[in-house]
Amino acid sequence: MKRLIALIASAVLVIPLFGAGTYATKTAGLFRGYAIGAIRPDEGTVEVSAVIDKAAAEFGNGWNFFFQVVPSQKIGTGANTLLGIFTPALPETGLAFLLRTGRDYYRVNVKDFVYTPRKRVTLAIRWGKKLTGFIDGKPVGTAVMRESFDEKLLSYVFRVDRFSPCNVRSMKISTRELADSEMTPSSDEFRADADTSFIALNDFADVRELTSTWHRASGYAALLPAWRAETQVFTEGEHTFFPFIGVNYGTRPKTYTIDMTVKDYNGIDVPVKSASITLPADGKHHITEIPLPELAAQNYYFVNAGVSGDASSTFSGAISVVPAADPSKDGALALFYGQHQHWDFSTAPFAKLGTKITRNWTDGNFLWHCIEPERGTYQWARTDAYVKECREAGMEILAVLGYPSRWAAEEPSEEHKKKHPLACRPERWKPLDNAAWGKYIYETVKRYKEVKYWEIYNEVNFSPPGLPATFSGTPEDYFELLKIAYAEAKRANPACTVLISGFSADVNVEMPIQLINMGALNYCDIFNVHGYSGVPGAAAWVAAMKKKKPMPYWMTEHMWHLEENIAKRQFLTVQYFADFLAAGYDRFINMGTHEVFFSRYNYSPTPDFHTTAVFQKSIRMCTRFGGAYTFPGSDSFAVRHHFSRTDGKTLSIIGSELGSFDVRIKGTLAARDIMGQPMTVTDDGGESVVPLKSVAYLVSEKPLTITGVKATSKIALCQNGGFEDIEGDIGMGGLKSGRARNWLFRDKTFDPAGTVMLSDAPNTGKYAYRITSSGKGRVYLFQYMKTFTPGTYIVSAAFKRTAGDPKPYFFYFDMEHNKVINKTFDDVGGDYRKCTWEIELPKLEKLAVGAGILEGDGSILVDDINFEIAQ
Repeated sequence: MKRLIALIASAVLVIPLFGAGTYATKTAGLFRGYAIGAIRPDEGTVEVSAVIDKAAAEFGNGWNFFFQVVPSQKIGTGANTLLGIFTPALPETGLAFLLRTGRDYYRVNVKDFVYTPRKRVTLAIRWGKKLTGFIDGKPVGTAVMRESFDEKLLSYVFRVDRFSPCNVRSMKISTRELADSEMTPSSDEFRADADTSFIALNDFADVRELTSTWHRASGYAALLPAWRAETQVFTEGEHTFFPFIGVNYGTRPKTYTIDMTVKDYNGIDVPVKSASITLPADGKHHITEIPLPELAAQNYYFVNAGVSGDASSTFSGAISVVPAADPSKDGALALFYGQHQHWDFSTAPFAKLGTKITRNWTDGNFLWHCIEPERGTYQWARTDAYVKECREAGMEILAVLGYPSRWAAEEPSEEHKKKHPLACRPERWKPLDNAAWGKYIYETVKRYKEVKYWEIYNEVNFSPPGLPATFSGTPEDYFELLKIAYAEAKRANPACTVLISGFSADVNVEMPIQLINMGALNYCDIFNVHGYSGVPGAAAWVAAMKKKKPMPYWMTEHMWHLEENIAKRQFLTVQYFADFLAAGYDRFINMGTHEVFFSRYNYSPTPDFHTTAVFQKSIRMCTRFGGAYTFPGSDSFAVRHHFSRTDGKTLSIIGSELGSFDVRIKGTLAARDIMGQPMTVTDDGGESVVPLKSVAYLVSEKPLTITGVKATSKIALCQNGGFEDIEGDIGMGGLKSGRARNWLFRDKTFDPAGTVMLSDAPNTGKYAYRITSSGKGRVYLFQYMKTFTPGTYIVSAAFKRTAGDPKPYFFYFDMEHNKVINKTFDDVGGDYRKCTWEIELPKLEKLAVGAGILEGDGSILVDDINFEIAQ
């Protein structure tokens, strides 16, 4: 599609339009139509005709949307649907019709959804004065509405699932709250009328956008960004632009002025020209790509677009211009980074990072209940399309196998189902028939011989006696399934590679060792863990594997979904990449696309995405991990790794989250920061001085000689004192599976009944720690620290007594002189109280500081621990 760009004034760009066509992310089986102009916010009706291909009892393993509009901005936790028709996940059942306004929530639930599989059924949602759901033209429930959604919440596209199990074949949108008598029964085809704004017939071969009575009467016109991930990620030097979509049903053309303001990641203004867009009065959608040549350089940009016309509105997003790479210089570590590629998400952004492998689990493209929803009936279309798209993007696939349909699962007890919200889903039950399990494995691997890697279940150790979120069976049950899967996969494709389940370090930590001792390593080719607890979380399992039967090992799932501090999340992203590389892992696969790397609502990339792009650009030229630097003050640097490159040079990654430092290095070199921007390196007597604020990427002829570091800001002596930086998978395992980074515990060392556990009853923030003692000994948490200079130091924390009569205390442990000093507090009550303690300390390289219960039976909450030098 040719872009026409005309500059008629130095200050304002007037940009001709081009036809919208299908200006949306193209996903096989998912129809995306334009919501702007088609869906009237204050009232309307959407009807869809579907041919559902499985029994109602087989729904519930997830959410299946027949029709959905995602809000254009966040309107609440978990509020990912503005308007939709869907089958909910268990324990809910049936069919749901939903509308959100950003303030209110209207929903009609049909607990028992009755239909005949593989026969046409018509579903409809109507809104205005009431929200009403319809099945086959008949109302099935109503909710009175106080208001509808604001137009600013409407995305520019809606979504319709044309693949199994929904199989939507046709649809109709009306700009009026149709009467009951006007609804289409399943026996009739949709017909356009004066109130129709959109109609799709003949399995979407015939798609028409129409002008309705409301359009003519209101003269409706609108212009808004056409948010897509692939048009907000560019490679440096690529033509950079910002797309708008508009439609005008009036009688005269309408002109809009776009005033854009752009700042880079450091807050520096990037001047860009204003633009003028004129929409013809033709009732058709038009796209305008506003050129942004000022953003051609590699960087991360915050973009605000003010649109003025009949009314004014402002849209905010971001653009990531990622660094270019030369694939011909890729080394072995170019294979290290992978990403979970959602079936409905564009591959383009991650392909631009040079991503070589993708893992598929949550979308269910390879899962048993998706592929064989009824015994002997296979649904391959969605998986076929996914494999084709990933291969065309140059990505290998790690496919997760497992998760049965209800017909293929052994139902556990009601007591079992109550132990975790996910335990009620049949996909989380163990297979009922091992022969059927083997056939599913064989048929799937045989069909997709271009898929090399197969993972047998996901986090299978979320199982009894731990939380049964993933698997209801025993280690012996999984071992048998693994043996069958390995044999059938190798029979289907002898060249395939089998991975054992990715184990979580947050539950049932004994199970991986049990499986290793049973001989499970004889039935997999790659050992597999998940990284929410960092390298230490899986260290014992990896060590046991190496002792029993050494093999490659991968980290196949991680995301910073609990860390809200963006700068902290960026640093940890780099640290985890480097740590897992240093620990010998061959692959590191991220999972968090939505909310971690991209907004779910406007598809803008996050700073995390750009941070990953910079890391990937740097590491892909490397061949191996060279080692970790040791230098004066190096223990303040969590990242101090170096790697050998294909050109014979050395890549060094240096980083600290404690503060800012000047790092002195022999020789001359160039440096880039965590966002890939050049750093100002000064020469001081033949040594380079690198002003480090977070992470620096350094390229040199050989490994660095770091002669010293000097703090240039206040150094955080205590890290994560508010316990907000969490490791572990709280979403799956609850609070007891979470741990605050940087803190260590002594729970049962002196008191066999002692506990130290994360709490959601904080003094500030989200989390605190609950410490409980039976009175038999001290129970505490602590952190290793150091003092940089002699002086008066202050330790402080907020304490709260919650049970019994325990005695809260602080302690210092001077490890250099084997000296322990305690300070107790007797006046802590049922409300948080800040307690402080001052003490004179020398310069110490080895010091432990902690808080807890020194003596007494009961429990306390502790939060906001701080350790600092008195000013």
